[in-house]
Amino acid sequence: MKEALRVLNFSEADPARLEVWLNLAHARMKDVHANRYKEWALARLCLELCLEDLGLARRAQDLVFKSEHLLEGIPSVSFSLSHTKTWAAALLASTQTARLVGVDVELKTRKVPDNVKHRLLHPQDSKLQAMELWVIKEAAFKSLPRLAQEGIWLNNIIVRDGHFELENSPFKGRFELSDLGEVMLAKAYYE
Repeated sequence: MKEALRVLNFSEADPARLEVWLNLAHARMKDVHANRYKEWALARLCLELCLEDLGLARRAQDLVFKSEHLLEGIPSVSFSLSHTKTWAAALLASTQTARLVGVDVELKTRKVPDNVKHRLLHPQDSKLQAMELWVIKEAAFKSLPRLAQEGIWLNNIIVRDGHFELENSPFKGRFELSDLGEVMLAKAYYE
């Protein structure tokens, strides 16, 4: 087992399987915008499909999230979820591949506001478009252990040559960036 990645648009999702996750979303989350339920459900459907891809199929209602990265009863894998408006993604990987993983998906039409860029850019970053850096750094942040995430901004993560590192720390890993047409996707592996 290496890894599984699933990226879905709402129009591609199996309606019956998505409905199971939508019902769980309504049961588990209160006072959330209707779109948020849909995004939550689609991301978890992607995770369910990843588990199937790796021969680890579980029913939706049987999945127990131990943490942001780990599933109860499946200690040998790390996972990450992402969603944006009409898209969602899940990345599942063996802990032999990477200790922790992160994934981020964003619409290519989304713009990084000028007043946010200072919290994104680091002087040592590779020369990439702001949205590319955003997606990579979001995935990298998600791949970091909880302890390393405390009190940092995305501009504390340095991105260059397929690798990332949290400045002034031992936390580092690698990333892959993909252009999937309507969306940008980044996978990050904390090693």
